[in-house]
Amino acid sequence: MLLDQIRASADQGFGEAQCALAYLYEHGYSIRQDLREAAKWYTIAAEKGIAMAQFGIAQLCLSGRGVEENQSQGFSWCEKAAHQGLASAQYILGLLYAQGIGTSKNLENARLWLEQAVENGNANAAFYLGSSYQYGNLEVQDFTLALQWYERADSLGDANATCQIAEMYQEGYGVSKNDSTAIRYYKKAADRGSSVACFLLSAFYANGQLGLPKDEVKSHQYLKRHEEAKTREDEMNRQFLIQVGAKAKDNP
Repeated sequence: MLLDQIRASADQGFGEAQCALAYLYEHGYSIRQDLREAAKWYTIAAEKGIAMAQFGIAQLCLSGRGVEENQSQGFSWCEKAAHQGLASAQYILGLLYAQGIGTSKNLENARLWLEQAVENGNANAAFYLGSSYQYGNLEVQDFTLALQWYERADSLGDANATCQIAEMYQEGYGVSKNDSTAIRYYKKAADRGSSVACFLLSAFYANGQLGLPKDEVKSHQYLKRHEEAKTREDEMNRQFLIQVGAKAKDNP
């Protein structure tokens, strides 16, 4: 049995197996969920330099799951994983710097780590940069830069970025207003699972907006897709909050 092989390898001191066992304990895959055991095995593997384990224990420290909440320690482990090139850790490290969690707030470091995460293929980091430049969250508001980062996130498959590009063309933020381009991006975002895009397309078809004909059938179809996508997004958002250290009410 695979689980027995992983456990045996972990007991023999193999770091990758120890990290894998921690992951199984954290998520309850093929084994009863036990966050304390997850934290124990992540720490053992992290001390051997396994980047995924360093990131795993960082998330537990930041959220207080399986261990006492310790933001500075969570930051330290996340930083170690980021320096090893783990894109997801680089992304979270950028957020920690941006929000001053576990360290002093440093927007320049936040930008540097977020950009590094994008270079390593992290779409969430590209979207965060786009959103930050659109709304000035990193103390600079620049619609042109926002669109560039959204386009980068879009190229990496991020549905939220695709939806934001649609909004920018709909409203003329940093670009000339173009309803047909906006609709094209909204449909692309909907196909990628964006609940917002599905909801808006439902409304556009119901009211005949942005150059679309009134179509109650398509409106109903997109509304149903919106409800399905919203359920998936709610769970993803809960996991995201755990990653950055916010305690969701239903955490075990």
